[in-house]
Amino acid sequence: MLQSNMFETEDLFGASPLVEDRTQYCLGKCLIDNDVFLTTSIYRKEKVQRATKLGDLIDTHTKLPKKNQYGEFQISCKQVAGEFKNLVSGVADIVILENPSFKVSEASRQTVKRKKSKTPHAYVRGNLVDAWEGEFKPLPSFKVATYNPYAYGYFFFRDTHKEVLPEDMTKYIILAGSSIYLTDKL
Repeated sequence: MLQSNMFETEDLFGASPLVEDRTQYCLGKCLIDNDVFLTTSIYRKEKVQRATKLGDLIDTHTKLPKKNQYGEFQISCKQVAGEFKNLVSGVADIVILENPSFKVSEASRQTVKRKKSKTPHAYVRGNLVDAWEGEFKPLPSFKVATYNPYAYGYFFFRDTHKEVLPEDMTKYIILAGSSIYLTDKL
């Protein structure tokens, strides 16, 4: 499925709350306009437009194997409920979620390990706060996690390789490339 973000023109800063504060680590364009993140996709040879609203509950995963112009993987957003349930409704370089949780399908993970395939089976679920096109420059206060199905069946902190437990979860998660940044403050 070929995907591209609809907004390619003017600067959209100011489209979502506190966007100016995020420019210290999100370098590029905010993809939220009037509280909606729109994506145009090719689905079954037809152009379709899908929307994700601020606050919608979504599952996100790293879009493999294609990288963006900054050499990072993009993030796919899939609706959990509503009109676009179980469909990709957004692709961005940076996605910010509130009230996050981790989901891993162990059966699918074993298939990935056995076949060495790149099938989405591990997700970060949360409510959409923001989506950006551009580079991400993490702040030193952000804790960094990642996921590697060949090493572990869970999300883990990049520096210690310890599992991210429910008590380690923060109010927000920022997904950028293959990294997951945990923070209580945006």
